[in-house]
Amino acid sequence: MRPDFTFSQIKKAEKFVKYDCIEYKGQGLWICKPLKYVSKRDIFRIIEYNHTTYTIKSDGNYGFNCTCDGFLRSKKIYEAGAYDPLLPKEQVLPKCSHVRAVILFEQLKKREVQLRRESNQGLLAFCI
Repeated sequence: MRPDFTFSQIKKAEKFVKYDCIEYKGQGLWICKPLKYVSKRDIFRIIEYNHTTYTIKSDGNYGFNCTCDGFLRSKKIYEAGAYDPLLPKEQVLPKCSHVRAVILFEQLKKREVQLRRESNQGLLAFCI
């Protein structure tokens, strides 16, 4: 995958998380809702990109599966073996901005839980 393309996916993923487009439905299933709450200067560029709700599912083979066309194209390339076999698996697995948004969403959620635990432990130590 081209570095500039990956950067573009990451930027879109950050916007999906920032504007609360990612929603966990349970049992390894998320949805990525369309971007609605964006600034005036971004609105036309972004809305054209994502106007559909996509489903992202946790998958043992690829890490995740997404219903968007970009992921499906990436998956076909991966299955055809059209990637550098020397690259680590996590760099060649199919990804799209929706999958990257789910990964970011989950990382932030874990960090939030960790910070809450640390805060509670500090509070308990103070009370003892």
